[in-house]
Amino acid sequence: MKRLVGYAEFFLQLLIFYSLISYFCELEFAGTENSREGYLFFLWSERIVAGIFTIEYLLRWFYSKEKWKYLTSPIGFVDLVSVAPFYIGFFVAPSFLRLIRTLRILRLFKIYRYNDALKSFIASFAMVKKELQIIGIAILVLVFVSATAEYEFERVAQPEMFSKYSDALWWSLITLTTVGYGDMFPITVGGRITALVTLALGLGIFGTFLSLIGSAFMSTLHKGTVSVTEGTQVLLKRIQRENRMPDDEDSLKDLIGDIVTAHHESHHGANFGTEED
Repeated sequence: MKRLVGYAEFFLQLLIFYSLISYFCELEFAGTENSREGYLFFLWSERIVAGIFTIEYLLRWFYSKEKWKYLTSPIGFVDLVSVAPFYIGFFVAPSFLRLIRTLRILRLFKIYRYNDALKSFIASFAMVKKELQIIGIAILVLVFVSATAEYEFERVAQPEMFSKYSDALWWSLITLTTVGYGDMFPITVGGRITALVTLALGLGIFGTFLSLIGSAFMSTLHKGTVSVTEGTQVLLKRIQRENRMPDDEDSLKDLIGDIVTAHHESHHGANFGTEED
């Protein structure tokens, strides 16, 4: 049964990517406003995909130990929004169907359930959330301070570029992130000094941000490796206590395979009724 569930989840991963490829092909080659126009292939393809995801959603809800908790959990919400646009399309005007079709891109979030790298990446943010709050406050203060200074320096010299305070906020944010589109730039001495300070501080802030995320990500991966190693050692010690160590090499290989499979399944929780699902 566990192997069957594993195959089913692998199929669902392929279905997610198929849905996104189909969405791209429909926009790129069909050029229609919605799936009801043009080729019937895209319409029936979406019906089949939405039907499979609906069955998956109902099965996960049915096999969940705490059904209400699954419905209100973030992953349960992702499962819901992956199928909701299809059914919403039956109750909206045709002019809104193009917008509803774009919501299929939300199915990308379903990859979180199956992808350990994405889980580790999100867990890395959770590890440094306090540090990220400090960086966020620093960015907010710097954006408004630099925008205010730039607005006062440039609004007279460039009234067409810095006619509103929101224009200065846009310039400040783009400069702080070191993107610099070049659509707005200072020409006064005070404005250029403000730009240099904003750029220098932006490099420092985002360098700190990247180093925090990088170190947290490596720490998360290290913890996962330690967890797998410790779990395997526990299984081997239990087998040794029960005197189950095999004598021949083939039996030993089979036993090692069973250990790896058992630990992999316990580590990922590949059941419809687990809390993560």
